[in-house]
Amino acid sequence: FISKGGGAGPGWELIVVPGVGVQVRVFLTSGYASVSSGIGNWSTDGKWHHVALTYNNLGDRQLRLWIDGNLVDTSAAISDTLLSDSSTNLQIGTGGYGPMGGSVGWSRISNIVRYSSNFTPSTRWTPPGTDANTVTQWNMTDGTGTNVTNIGTCGGTSSNCNGTLSNGSWNK
Repeated sequence: FISKGGGAGPGWELIVVPGVGVQVRVFLTSGYASVSSGIGNWSTDGKWHHVALTYNNLGDRQLRLWIDGNLVDTSAAISDTLLSDSSTNLQIGTGGYGPMGGSVGWSRISNIVRYSSNFTPSTRWTPPGTDANTVTQWNMTDGTGTNVTNIGTCGGTSSNCNGTLSNGSWNK
């Protein structure tokens, strides 16, 4: 689905693994931490599903994976240092197992933990509104051409957090 680095690291990835379901891996100085939906919590039914990951580096340091608003897995507390590489592009719709078979309605990255209990997610066609904690949000249902516009704060920087559509098409 979405990755920043991934594969062998540094970075993180939220991907669909055949026979496993949805998996999130966060790369550390010594290996990686992961959570997985299990195949029973992931469906290839052709319907839209909401997938979310939460992590609080200053809190309990646990990865939590949510599917359709339900908590499906929680990692042990991470005691190691997370590895990242700011020069690595963020990618949506592809990951460790190649291009995603399906479409993405919207993607959001926040600087807070948005979910602490089961919730009702926004729909594919009605993305959530943005707020001061929305670092990036790309609504991929209303564009043309190849520019994917970020409607978040971009972390309060003057950086360009827009994206470029490649190897895909707009799904309206």
